[in-house]
Amino acid sequence: MKKTLLTLCALFFIVQFTAQNEHPKKPIQCTLRGEVRDLPNTYYLILEPFFEDRQIRIPIHNGEFEYVLNCDYGILYRLKVPREISGGTAFHHFNIFSEEGIVDLTFYLDPNDEHEVRYQLNEGPINMENERLGKKQNELVASLLDSLTLVEQQMQQASLIPLDKMRELQRERERIYGSIRQKQVDFTLQNAKECPNIVSYWAIVSIAISNNQFSQSQIMDAIEVYKTIYAPKFPNHPFTERMKALINSMEIVKEEGR
Repeated sequence: MKKTLLTLCALFFIVQFTAQNEHPKKPIQCTLRGEVRDLPNTYYLILEPFFEDRQIRIPIHNGEFEYVLNCDYGILYRLKVPREISGGTAFHHFNIFSEEGIVDLTFYLDPNDEHEVRYQLNEGPINMENERLGKKQNELVASLLDSLTLVEQQMQQASLIPLDKMRELQRERERIYGSIRQKQVDFTLQNAKECPNIVSYWAIVSIAISNNQFSQSQIMDAIEVYKTIYAPKFPNHPFTERMKALINSMEIVKEEGR
């Protein structure tokens, strides 16, 4: 099974990323297109590249949008879907990778919750890989999330719970949070080693740049995988520049603490 996973990951990497790795300055042309349903007051989308202070506004015409994104590398963007509500505008955020070819999306109002906007990914293999990994990670922690929900529901009855019981619930909540984070890290690191692509790279970066979400040892484990696999594989990528800056700042803080 492990051998099969490695073979599939290697094939995916070769097909999708060989050109980017061997020719890092070759532009990527990504056509972002799709539909917006049941959102009559949404006239545009906002695209923001991670780690950059700029925005791209994509107009919506007759419920459809299309934008050609030219970039040097496949990177992550935050895609915002604005929705007019009473008192202002609500923004719904989604993460999208730029990739060679077409990324086709459908945004729609959640039929079970009128306050939520959902999306369906119709085309784009790198983004589909990102979605698959996210679902897999959620499956791994599903039972823990159920336990967390039960604890938090009990904590909402604060006025009816003795102080010592509330403290016990708080400790249990922190224990569950810790277990969830550890499962996430273990899965991310293992997948990053077995299937080194841009999606796995972002997962490593996400752990490393987190503030207080992960422990120092978990962050250092992610940095070690970055150093041994991703730094040499993606030497000029913006994610690599971000990791270099992070490691430099950590070394400065360490030096000042001596």
